[in-house]
Amino acid sequence: MLASLLIIFTKSSNHWLVHLLSLCNNQYQICRLKEMLVKKERKKDGERSGMAIY
Repeated sequence: MLASLLIIFTKSSNHWLVHLLSLCNNQYQICRLKEMLVKKERKKDGERSGMAIY
């Protein structure tokens, strides 16, 4: 039901939907990257002070 509605929807407005999806995906990936970097930094700080912080 939802899939067929989505197909009709994407056919009529394919361009902006794809754009929106890629935008959401990029935001998600950026958030994931930030999380990873923060975890790495915390680990470095933890190692410096002699204890691991997760």
